[in-house]
Amino acid sequence: MNKELLIFDLDDTIYPEYTYNLACYKAASEQLKQDYGVDSYTIIENLFSQRIYTGLFEKVSEYFNLNLTEYYIFNSLVKTYRGHIPTLKPYHGFIKNIDLLREKYSLSIITDGNKEIQRKKIKSLGIEPYFDYIVCSSELGKGVSKPMPLPYDTVLNYFDIPPEKSVYIGDNLAKDFIYPKSIGMHSIHLMNIEENNNLIYQNKKGTSADYTYYSYSELIQNLPKVFKEK
Repeated sequence: MNKELLIFDLDDTIYPEYTYNLACYKAASEQLKQDYGVDSYTIIENLFSQRIYTGLFEKVSEYFNLNLTEYYIFNSLVKTYRGHIPTLKPYHGFIKNIDLLREKYSLSIITDGNKEIQRKKIKSLGIEPYFDYIVCSSELGKGVSKPMPLPYDTVLNYFDIPPEKSVYIGDNLAKDFIYPKSIGMHSIHLMNIEENNNLIYQNKKGTSADYTYYSYSELIQNLPKVFKEK
């Protein structure tokens, strides 16, 4: 294994998360159309364009005056959403550079969220062969997620690489960089606005990373100096 380690977040770091969300909402919208005869997907697309990401089924219900019950929303629409497996594509910058990264670094992923859903995303993206070790934090125990130490420590222990020889690359200031910075791990906030103008966690507040880059090309260009500066 290589002596330096890159740990990636998944959603909005390796691929644009909105593509997953909208594909699943489209499937749920088809279910709603079948049950109630309304086409709600354009409404959901419009809400997403306004960076409104929560309570969308309730907003659709209000827009069409459907009075959808919580039972129907959860057991029909949410169930359809979570069960859908869309075809996902990594960022072009990721695909273009991943072989180069594999030559130079050990590679890992830490991702939060429902373990079955996150594993489905990884499979759909076709990225598993690129990584030496992938951790879905929810697989480590009930309630486990970033910024808890366990996901990060699990990866570091697997590779037997110290924090100062590792970097966490993520997009969510609310949780991604808190623990890495506390243990001397390098941290990079990757805001890939070059390929994604709807970064879901862009406005989150929290702990800043050591560095912020706005494209994969900028990330690749600066990685060598990141490891030299500690």
